Amino acid sequence: MLAWEDLFALKRSDYFRASLSGETGHHRSYYAAKPRLKEGNGDECSLSFDISNNRIQASLGADGAIRTVCMIRSIQPCLSEKLRGTFVEKEPYLCGPWTFDLRNDREERLERTGITTELIENIVPLTTFAAGSLACATLAFAPLAPNGADAPAGIVYALHLHNRSTATTTGSIELVGRTPKREWSADEGAAADAWQCEVVGLDHADAACESVPYLLQPGESLLLPLAVVCGANRSETAGTAELLRSKPILAWLSDTLDDQRGRLGKLTVTGEPYYADSFVRMEELCRQSLMRLRDNTMAGGFLGSNTYEEGDFKNRFVWMKDTFYASLAMTAFRPELGEQAILFYLRWGVSTKTFGRGVERFPDADPVTHSLSNSLSGLILAASYYRANGNTRFWGEHPEVFGQAQAILERVLQSRLYPDIYLFPAMYISDGDARGDFHTGSNVLVWYSLRGMARLARDVYDKRELADEWEATAARVKRDIESYCRSKGVLGEQYFEGAYADGSFVACHDGEETDVALMPYYGFTESDDPALLHFSRLALTPHNQLYTRAVDGVAWLDSGYCSASTFPAFVTAIAGAGDESALAHALERIRRLTDLDGSIWWWPHGLDSDAPANVQRQIAKCCWAASVYVLKLMHDLFGIQVDVPAATVAFRPFAPWPQFEWTGCSIGSAAFDLYYNRSGQTTTGTIINRSDNTYEARIELTLPDHVLPLAYRINDIRHSEDRVRFRNRYSRSSYVALMKLAPGESLTFEVQFAGGGGGG
Repeated sequence: MLAWEDLFALKRSDYFRASLSGETGHHRSYYAAKPRLKEGNGDECSLSFDISNNRIQASLGADGAIRTVCMIRSIQPCLSEKLRGTFVEKEPYLCGPWTFDLRNDREERLERTGITTELIENIVPLTTFAAGSLACATLAFAPLAPNGADAPAGIVYALHLHNRSTATTTGSIELVGRTPKREWSADEGAAADAWQCEVVGLDHADAACESVPYLLQPGESLLLPLAVVCGANRSETAGTAELLRSKPILAWLSDTLDDQRGRLGKLTVTGEPYYADSFVRMEELCRQSLMRLRDNTMAGGFLGSNTYEEGDFKNRFVWMKDTFYASLAMTAFRPELGEQAILFYLRWGVSTKTFGRGVERFPDADPVTHSLSNSLSGLILAASYYRANGNTRFWGEHPEVFGQAQAILERVLQSRLYPDIYLFPAMYISDGDARGDFHTGSNVLVWYSLRGMARLARDVYDKRELADEWEATAARVKRDIESYCRSKGVLGEQYFEGAYADGSFVACHDGEETDVALMPYYGFTESDDPALLHFSRLALTPHNQLYTRAVDGVAWLDSGYCSASTFPAFVTAIAGAGDESALAHALERIRRLTDLDGSIWWWPHGLDSDAPANVQRQIAKCCWAASVYVLKLMHDLFGIQVDVPAATVAFRPFAPWPQFEWTGCSIGSAAFDLYYNRSGQTTTGTIINRSDNTYEARIELTLPDHVLPLAYRINDIRHSEDRVRFRNRYSRSSYVALMKLAPGESLTFEVQFAGGGGGG
């Protein structure tokens, strides 16, 4: 088990840390120049380090203080005329803030100096500081239980003191903050007014731990482990405290770190280690945004991983599209959360009515049209989950899934307005408009839903006739997307934001449009499709009427809610990169707009921002863009494409870095080690199958411009051209090797070439 001293030997992010003095490892971030580390600045948020086990969530300041702790009591339907993308309202239970105060033997408060918060293994906040002769550290995390067991509804909050002087030091530790006191109901039941949080000691059963004395000889240390526990009745909080006391806090920490290692493995990007750390932080932003109820069913989520003070409207509403995207990433990296999200969206994803300005365009429309993409979210998640995990016990445990999904899909199919056109109306993406008679991204999701449900109908439910019918309809939808939503544009052949039945187009790129950028992940087209590249590139150019030149972003302009940029547009630019230098530029833009804790904000620029560097923290952290970032890097840049039911894995890297490796990479129920190296006149890729099943493996290597291939080696044996396949990718030559891999077996493909330009 870990000892306290071991914490400082564990890897901490070289980038994502912050000191109250303003020092950070993330020097290239625009936020480094204006850190705003302390709470409060009008309506603007401040830097926070967030922790969550999806049952309970907390946001910490850069000083290590807990600002808020949050659980969700219940959810209910709720529609808001101003917030067109919210169909569910959460009832949050919030408590806090808390921090440790240190006093000497004269009851004088000890001043803290050198306060710095870092991330252990890029996950857990550790804050270090000095107070007089004491070297101090606070540790905060939301424990995860091993083997998928229910996580405790508690936040571990520990203080460690070490006397670094040659004299004895004495004093007291006080926990300063606000712990709500509520009367328990007569039967200590689950009534809303019975909810309460308590701060409990974990090394003893005494909950009255607001003040603790210390006496330390030279070189001695003290650990004060506490926990914030929340529950709906006295029995729940007592049970959580007992569970947390069942083992030392560092054993809980080991389980929590092991869980993360098991899901994400170890990613290394040679020469640019920032992007390995960033990938983890973005995945965590997605995961931490999702919340569960006491019974472990999904409660939806937040816009990002942070919560706000009591009364802030952003705590209450579930923005369905944001939570959908966070869940989409989890179908690959946290399948248990993906399962819960499928059930949540089948229950809540369709609005109960249409409302707002979209009704003028589509009067008397079925509510599935209100937000077509939200209506289909449960089906999309089911298809993505099945591809990553296969025919798991989930489908048998929830036989209702297919019937619910079929009912939604039939309503969508009946919403078609033009008999000869297999495209479907949509009023909104989320809060923003789905433009045109046929919004392109929304109709891509109709296609994906039909394909995904056809596959489930055939493979899981043995409904072959229905599967054939849905596949045929999907083919018609794809045909008409290509016919109506794709044409010549200012940059060449491109997809359009939307199209009209008369053959005209919507000539802009909305800040909420990311489903076109995810076309390769959905399998609709390849990442080097010129129409995709041109449309995605168009977003951040003056050709887009929503482009804000001053900040190089896409504006959000709506009644009462305006900003000069929305973060999803910045990740869309990844899809517009047609070579490695353009890709590096798109990633560098995101890097500079990433905050000191590794998170990103929905609105990084206000209307008064006059340059990209003039950033703000508004309106919340953005799991939407974080999910698209994670999926684009996984699928398109690292090039990892896994289909568990088909037993196939493809490794098709197209990255601006010459070398990376990802060991223990788990995608759903499959696991692989992956290695890529581009050095001199040789490009090499390797897959090692760490799964329990055999996979048909494919490695595709894209060569630099203007080179001549000289030799091909498969597992160190030279082969002729007959053994490899030739393709054209990004207007360059690429070569493919195939091999069936049993568990533990590997495929290494090497291409040697002569001549050359940039890239590879």
